Amino acid sequence: MFDSNTAFSISKDSLVAMVEKIISETDGASLVPIAENKLLSKISPRLIRHCVKINFKNGVIEVFASINMKRGCVVAAVCESMQNNIKKTIQDMTSAVVSKVSITLVDCIS
Repeated sequence: MFDSNTAFSISKDSLVAMVEKIISETDGASLVPIAENKLLSKISPRLIRHCVKINFKNGVIEVFASINMKRGCVVAAVCESMQNNIKKTIQDMTSAVVSKVSITLVDCIS
């Protein structure tokens, strides 16, 4: 993403790495290993190659992430916390607007 007003540029790969780090540091959540994306491929074939996808639309960022969650976690609370953390971190670092953070729960793990 390049912002001509501030001459600021950040790559999608950097944002993906940032989101992956936030997910891995969230209690109860983990990234979906690429090899285990069989279910994800049926739900959304576009996300097979990446568990985190970033879209730039008209200077606005959209984040899509697929996660596994530990059994016994409160799904809504963990996802809401993760969404807020991802949105705040990206907005603080890039000064860009994050319009959507979509979390897809792929599997519950023990």
